Amino acid sequence: MGDFNFPDIQWRDTPTAKSKNSNSFITFCNDHNFYQMVCNPTHLSNILDLVLCNQENLVKSLKIEPPIGNSDHATVFFEHELPQETPPFVLRRKYKSAN
Repeated sequence: MGDFNFPDIQWRDTPTAKSKNSNSFITFCNDHNFYQMVCNPTHLSNILDLVLCNQENLVKSLKIEPPIGNSDHATVFFEHELPQETPPFVLRRKYKSAN
């Protein structure tokens, strides 16, 4: 998550851009299977603040709210779901307690 500052990227459906740097960033995201989750402008009419993840279902909800303090960027709130790994069961015997 962060301000990536690529104002010329159009993030609808298939991302497109005019500048070489922006196209390189789109290629990077595609190569690493990143999904960009923010759909509404976060600075003026641009989507500059991005939430990237490698699975679409990891972001449960996302809201764009007014800026905090003197910031000129909207506030991005999101809930994410992280897969939890169950630690393997390890049987430990207390031999000191045995008769």
